[in-house]
Amino acid sequence: MTRLDLAGRTFHHLRVVREVGMKHHMTHWLCECSCGRETVVRGSYLTGGTTKSCGNRQAHPRRRGNNPVDYHNVHGLIRENLGSASAYACTVCNGPATEWAYIGGCEDEVRGDRGTMPYCPHACTEHYRPVCRADNRLLDRLMRGEEA
Repeated sequence: MTRLDLAGRTFHHLRVVREVGMKHHMTHWLCECSCGRETVVRGSYLTGGTTKSCGNRQAHPRRRGNNPVDYHNVHGLIRENLGSASAYACTVCNGPATEWAYIGGCEDEVRGDRGTMPYCPHACTEHYRPVCRADNRLLDRLMRGEEA
């Protein structure tokens, strides 16, 4: 079987820098990700499309369904990245939190096609806070420009 030289090639977000050796009879490669991180990946995972990035979910959020940046998918990614909001105290009243609330601040903020609340399409965790249901409704009214 002929071994491929993958150095210099790019696979999705990964640019292959150099071969780093064999492990379990498989060639592994040092790769530089588009986000700047380095990672070592098995060659067949690169050529087969199994590994596409360094795995940094902040820089490369996982996409689901046909619309990767819809409101519900983004909130699902926030739960994946930060865990359940119920593990935190509400940042408004210090009671038990139940939901993740978008607090604004994303330059690429979008609003859903069915009048959903604005959200960060990149699922950046710094734009979300754990809140209780009552405070989330209050924040929603404020985001819509209604009186509290």
